[in-house]
Amino acid sequence: MVSGVEAAPFASQPLPVKKVSPGELEPNPGTGEVHDRFAVQTAKHYLINSTSQINPKVVKKLKGNKGPAGVVGLRGATGLQGATGPQGLAGVNGKDGTNGTNGATKVTVKTATGAAVKEGELSQAVASCNPGDRVTGGGGEVDDDNVGRLTASAPNGIAWVARAWNSATGAPTLTVKVTAYVICASP
Repeated sequence: MVSGVEAAPFASQPLPVKKVSPGELEPNPGTGEVHDRFAVQTAKHYLINSTSQINPKVVKKLKGNKGPAGVVGLRGATGLQGATGPQGLAGVNGKDGTNGTNGATKVTVKTATGAAVKEGELSQAVASCNPGDRVTGGGGEVDDDNVGRLTASAPNGIAWVARAWNSATGAPTLTVKVTAYVICASP
């Protein structure tokens, strides 16, 4: 075992000292008291460094006036994301919708061929669906690609119309005809 004095855990700092001349302990000295047969004068002011030096009952009674509001501090960094919350309750089932009409169950293709036309003339064909059927598509075709030019192919109500022009020149006997196709659907 080594004898000695342990070092203080914190660096020592000088305390402020007010020098007092003889007979000047306090401008308004308190009542004196006798201690070990010596007269002792009580002080009215103490230097308190910590609330632990004050009786706890007195500390509870100490309360100063509210001070002015301080300056708003800087915004802190964004915090970490919180944990995922529990799963919510299942929602209420929605009402059933009304039944739609049945789709097409029967699909047919119908054709019509226009008249054979000479050079510079127009051939037309109209392929029609039955009443109550719906046109879902169609087209047109010329019988001679060299001189026949398809000029129209489109739906028209419950039918498909196709037109072709005979563009031949100097060939009075060369004819062209068009065929229309319609795709019909019925329930």
